[in-house]
Amino acid sequence: MRAVFVSLGLFISACSSNAELIAVNKRSVLTDNSSKVWMVDQVIIGNRNFAPKLNTEKDVIIFYENGHCSYQSMRNLGDYPSKKGEFSIYSEDSTLLINFHSETWYFIYNQISEDTISLIPEKKSDLNYQLILVPFPEI
Repeated sequence: MRAVFVSLGLFISACSSNAELIAVNKRSVLTDNSSKVWMVDQVIIGNRNFAPKLNTEKDVIIFYENGHCSYQSMRNLGDYPSKKGEFSIYSEDSTLLINFHSETWYFIYNQISEDTISLIPEKKSDLNYQLILVPFPEI
């Protein structure tokens, strides 16, 4: 019984130490500290995925370290200019704002990692469906 109390005391003191936590820079996940191409793997409305099945027909979004972004369909790459905008990511409230000149997309991200970003639209967003982004796959 005494060993349990000693172990519990050590655990509690270890958890309450003054060790500094390092904040994760969410922007670097989006941009890889340069630019990163993400494919829109799923477009979810309600409970259904409306994204094309073939990767060659999906959309891509490129996030640049300087805060700019480009959005375009894979079918139109090289043939038509992309939709260009700017983005801001806020770790405090888990939001991503993408501002194109004619519309603004407001998202809450409920998952963000190196291999998946799940974006849920806010009510004030001009885009009203959930996007699941994955890194652009090797061809």
